Amino acid sequence: MKDLLGGIPPQVQAEVDGLNQKIAELEEQVRDCDRQARELMEREAAGEGVFAAEVFRHKQRKMMLLTEIQHLKVRINHLLLSGELPPEE
Repeated sequence: MKDLLGGIPPQVQAEVDGLNQKIAELEEQVRDCDRQARELMEREAAGEGVFAAEVFRHKQRKMMLLTEIQHLKVRINHLLLSGELPPEE
């Protein structure tokens, strides 16, 4: 629950900080997928082989990571708006 001044409780802030750290890690993985796919496409263009399946795998992983990032951002917004951690299951 929010305190009297409308601040965020420390445990909620800790959860938000952890989620932001996870988002930063996932964004790094997205950049890595982009880099690897680009390198493979450049190698393919240079005639070093056919890497379509690998490029597709990297792009698919990138989309999965972006979806996970979006989910985490929604969770952060929920935490900030409600000011409460969800009950533990």
